[in-house]
Amino acid sequence: MITNFKIFESVESVDDILNKIDYFLNSNVKNLWIGNEEIKIYVRKSKRYFKGQVFNFFDFASIEVENTGQGLFTQILKKFEEKYPDKNIFIESVLTERFADYIKNKLGFEEESNNVSNNFYKIKNNI
Repeated sequence: MITNFKIFESVESVDDILNKIDYFLNSNVKNLWIGNEEIKIYVRKSKRYFKGQVFNFFDFASIEVENTGQGLFTQILKKFEEKYPDKNIFIESVLTERFADYIKNKLGFEEESNNVSNNFYKIKNNI
């Protein structure tokens, strides 16, 4: 029963974060901490230069999760991509090699070249 409650709690948490992202994207604010009891994310609207072009990006710049390794950020990221299929995504400074491998190999992100900070991006739309 506790497991089912945790899954329900995570679904609510994902929806809560996506609602806060909606608010952020529709605002004039360029960067913002969003979160709840389970996760805090520093998000940013940015322009980045890749492969000879400038792109608008939605940045997940910092992610703090209460219980790591549970897939909460992955759920948020997948729902974000479903809701915003044309948004370019930048994930900044991934700290663990395990998660970096997952982002690159399972989620289809590219690693930033000359990357000492484990930054990843997915380009879907140019300016």
